Amino acid sequence: MAEAESAIMEEMQGVVTSINNDQNRKSLVERVKKFYANQSKQLVPWNEFLKRPKLPPNAGEATKRIMHNVPKFKANYILISCFLALYALCTSPLLLLIMAGMYAGLTWSNHLKEEGPVTIMGREVQARQVAMASTVGGGVLLWLFGATSVIFWMLGASMVVVGGHAALVTIPAPEQLESSA
Repeated sequence: MAEAESAIMEEMQGVVTSINNDQNRKSLVERVKKFYANQSKQLVPWNEFLKRPKLPPNAGEATKRIMHNVPKFKANYILISCFLALYALCTSPLLLLIMAGMYAGLTWSNHLKEEGPVTIMGREVQARQVAMASTVGGGVLLWLFGATSVIFWMLGASMVVVGGHAALVTIPAPEQLESSA
């Protein structure tokens, strides 16, 4: 399990980086493409993923199933979690608008770093000020309009779907595991 987590961390290293210049943007896009390619190779066919579930007889068996199935179906679970996140954002259009505004403000601040300060109503505005206003203002608006509830809904829904599915899918017999390896 720890090996799977470290592999994910290595794949995702740098995906959440600052995108201040074209070089970093290209690097970020390349890393996302590489992560997508690696995960798409690991997708388990959906007919196997959706095979008939069976309730575990006890909590110990459920734990064994979870420990076996989470690494096995990791790519499928990531895809399902992405769909849940997309659903949560699409059902909260105000949050989507706030995030778009924050992105626009931060993009403008990056532009101002290269072009220099701009004068608005007789005041000189620096890139740092625009970035701070976008981040703080957007953060306050996200908090006021319920971004935390959306985030916790996404986390909770993902954990219920992943944990529930992983606990319900039976582990093949040891001889089947050896033949499939």
